[in-house]
Amino acid sequence: MLKRKKLIILSAVLFAIFAFSALSADEWAPYTYYTKGTVVTYQGASYTCRQSHTSLPGWEPPYVLALWLPGGTVSTSTPVNTSTPTNTTFNTATSTHTLANTATPTYTPVFTATPTRTEVNTPSPTSTSDMVVNYTDNFNDNAISYVWSFYGSGTWSEQGSILRQDSTSQNDPCKAILSGTALSLGTNQGIRAKVYVSSWADGDSARAGVSLYTSTSDGRGYNLLFHNNHSTVQWLDDMVAWGPSYTFNWSNQTWYWFRMVMYNGVLYGKIWQDGTAEPYGWPYSWERSGRGGYPALNGGTSGHGGSCTVFFDDMTANNYSSIADTPTSGVTSTPTNGATSTPTRTATPTRTPTPSPGNTPVGGLPKHVITGYWQNFTNGATALKLRDVPAAYNLIAVAFADATTTAGAVSFTLDSGLASAVGGYSQSDFISDISSLHSQGRRVIISVGGQNGTISVASSSAATNFANSIVSLMNQYGFDGVDIDLENGVNSTYMSQALRSIASSKSGAIITMAPQTIDMQSTGYEYFKLALAIKDILTICNMQYYNSGTMLGYDQQVYAQGTENFLTALATIQLMNGLRPDQVGLGLPASTSAAGGGYVDPSVVNAALDCLAAGTNCGTYHPPTTFPGIRGAMTWSINWDASNGYRWVNTISAHLPSVP
Repeated sequence: MLKRKKLIILSAVLFAIFAFSALSADEWAPYTYYTKGTVVTYQGASYTCRQSHTSLPGWEPPYVLALWLPGGTVSTSTPVNTSTPTNTTFNTATSTHTLANTATPTYTPVFTATPTRTEVNTPSPTSTSDMVVNYTDNFNDNAISYVWSFYGSGTWSEQGSILRQDSTSQNDPCKAILSGTALSLGTNQGIRAKVYVSSWADGDSARAGVSLYTSTSDGRGYNLLFHNNHSTVQWLDDMVAWGPSYTFNWSNQTWYWFRMVMYNGVLYGKIWQDGTAEPYGWPYSWERSGRGGYPALNGGTSGHGGSCTVFFDDMTANNYSSIADTPTSGVTSTPTNGATSTPTRTATPTRTPTPSPGNTPVGGLPKHVITGYWQNFTNGATALKLRDVPAAYNLIAVAFADATTTAGAVSFTLDSGLASAVGGYSQSDFISDISSLHSQGRRVIISVGGQNGTISVASSSAATNFANSIVSLMNQYGFDGVDIDLENGVNSTYMSQALRSIASSKSGAIITMAPQTIDMQSTGYEYFKLALAIKDILTICNMQYYNSGTMLGYDQQVYAQGTENFLTALATIQLMNGLRPDQVGLGLPASTSAAGGGYVDPSVVNAALDCLAAGTNCGTYHPPTTFPGIRGAMTWSINWDASNGYRWVNTISAHLPSVP
């Protein structure tokens, strides 16, 4: 946590969920599910829940301010006690499943009105050169074929030439799985189907789409889904990780085509409205590997907020000989006497999607980076002008921007107390210093948040305001980008919208994040979701490995802050769940005065970087693989480092060139 004063050290956190009865309706209790906005009391004080979670020992409200905001009017409602964790699986490595063909379970047809269907003159996927069709089903015989098996408690029926899933209380996952024995789809699977959302209530369980490599034993697979609301498309690796999300505005009771392909370890996808031309190229992609199984149709989940009922039509399952994309035309026409005409198709040059870049430095930064926070205030640490920051700091984050009265918007003003402490420091001096640092090949960004930061980006308008104000500050001061250090929580949907707007307005903008350790424990948490949603434009995620007590590592073991194992075991969570090595940095305090807990000698930071990058100098924890190109380290703060004779940056900068 990037603080203007010392913080309370968090108590130990043990990740085990057991049944527990709440002490009272309003008294905080462990092993209890609290929703955002719930108010509890603890030791006579009241607290308001900042983000939905299941409470654990050590997460008492005064010690976990990332989850609880002091104050609030006590609610008389009783929180839900649960003995089962929610649908967030922490850092579970994907395994390969060997599947057996299973008989179709009993299901109960529900005969309700069938949606109106507009027949569309869309050529069969068999005419697409990059597919080899293995199975098609247009669901027009009112009898579910033997090739389909079902997982979950959904209500599936075939009627009115569609496959219906009519239950809003189904298990997770809820899948119709194409697992017939005659199918042989090979390594590079694909599925194409029409999806119609009959009913929808916003929330995490509202999911509709298609799936590949789906297991008949547990229903898990890779999914491309409408998720959570009417503007989000997102990848999901069931029970393991949410992948990147994208903006796509869609409506209930409208048919949409979903097309999803796995080719050589990369998932590709696209969605378009029925009756419109299939888009060229693959706008959605996610690197994933390890599962085995079958194509499937995803009919939603239940139990995590939100619900839906989903219908499917015109499904085709394929294997792929290449990933060249030759889209079908999708031109709407009315068939005459049941005949389907095939529109003339113009030859389209083959195009292969470009994979995501690897360890290419972003924003003019070197391969390895040392990030330091420069304090625009005084608190006992050495006060500095920007020009006096040592050259070893490649990236300087100015702390902090200030909230304004406009939702989402921020501003920046030099602190008068700082100016006085350094013998005078004007705005023109500050701008000149940034220009001077640029001439040295260094970069300066504006940080938003900190302990006292109250900026909220929770709507589309707030996202626009945030982006516009950051771009304005970049133009005014010469900042190279923005750092997100919002310790009062983030909204991944709207913050990703804001950051993408900044990136599109300012080519090469540096975008960094400094989440707390608890924020990166699971890909289902908002900060982790944000990191994955902006992976293509994210420069570095410098998680704060301090002021956090103990936490769960990638191997499901508990590690204490202030140790090498804590750094390596928690960094592995990010590295194994979607972030590239060049996007991961280790954030540590520069001295014992800089944080309430978690300080390690800078030599321990060097050892952790060696362990992650090359598998050497490890503690008792050994990562499952190495991550050469790990980006570097971050400290709070440059000023506290100055107070300690710059021992932190001098030790790490001398070692960093030897890290692979």
